[in-house]
Amino acid sequence: MNGYELSRQWFDFAFENPDKVSVTQTALYMWLIEANNRAGFVEKLSFNTEDACMAIGVSNRKTVWKALNELAENGFVNIVLKSCNQNKPSVISLKVAKIKTAGALDKALMRQSKKRTTAETADGQAGEQRADYRGNSAETADGHSYKPQTTNNKQGNRETMPPDGFNNPLQKSKTVYLDCVRLLRQEHEALVRKFGKEKAEWMIERLNNHKMGKGELWYESDYHVLLGWVASAAEKDFRKTNTPVPASNKFSIQAAIRKQNAIA
Repeated sequence: MNGYELSRQWFDFAFENPDKVSVTQTALYMWLIEANNRAGFVEKLSFNTEDACMAIGVSNRKTVWKALNELAENGFVNIVLKSCNQNKPSVISLKVAKIKTAGALDKALMRQSKKRTTAETADGQAGEQRADYRGNSAETADGHSYKPQTTNNKQGNRETMPPDGFNNPLQKSKTVYLDCVRLLRQEHEALVRKFGKEKAEWMIERLNNHKMGKGELWYESDYHVLLGWVASAAEKDFRKTNTPVPASNKFSIQAAIRKQNAIA
């Protein structure tokens, strides 16, 4: 047997017999395997108590010998010759009969490995779904866009759920306008100050219709989308009526169209 087989045999035994092993036994046996390996795996090995004490960090010689005797009782070491004086070392042998075990450690490690593999596979699939979800989202003019996570129920109806990151206090504090436009109170007030109440309402309606039509219900910031392409679209629509956008924003796009029709 080689060092790997001996150490494997020990840990199989230790796993099934926790009442018969100790830390000192484990440390000493690992040292004996290492010492025998360095000696070329001889059949009989000189055992020096002082070296063993230094190798395993034990200062008491009796503790080392107690562990050695226990290893011999468990069948891992054969004490060929016990030293009677300081001039003659003890002799031991690791060439012993193989200890039979039920393989409980192997079974436990296999079960643990299977659980870990299953968990990693599930995490990997979830990561791929998140990556696909984010990769397929359409980007708006200002770069803020998120597609909703969707599920199909038994009737085949589409259900929408907020994606990751939309359950934080900031998002929850937003007010929903119409069906799906979400703004903080101060954002809505700033929008009204900048564009006027009627035009702000028109912009909110335009964004709401866009999101409902595209199925993009969960932008990170509806306010910045409104300041981006929605504001540009509003200005273009006003200009189509040949009516300049009023600085005071006193009338909506519908009023501009009515005025243009009256002129015609």
